[in-house]
Amino acid sequence: MFQSSEHFVCHLNQAVRFFQNKTSWVVYNLASFYWRMKGDPSAAIECIRRALHFSPEDCKDVALVNLGNILHRYVCSSSLVLVLRLVVLPRPVSFL
Repeated sequence: MFQSSEHFVCHLNQAVRFFQNKTSWVVYNLASFYWRMKGDPSAAIECIRRALHFSPEDCKDVALVNLGNILHRYVCSSSLVLVLRLVVLPRPVSFL
């Protein structure tokens, strides 16, 4: 599908510009996977930070679990516990 990782990054950049914050949180989560595969956890965490900023309230757990995976992989156990607690906190339900 993609000829190289640079080709993949080019498509991610185009997607972020195209969606202009509507669903760019999804693209930022995908970009974090790319940076994890490349071995750059700080770039991956930056993408997750942006995904958290743009994601709707009911989807923030996707980015938080992604962040938890990075913290686990790079042995940041105390931070991992804090992040995963945010994932399991109950959220208010709105029926409007």
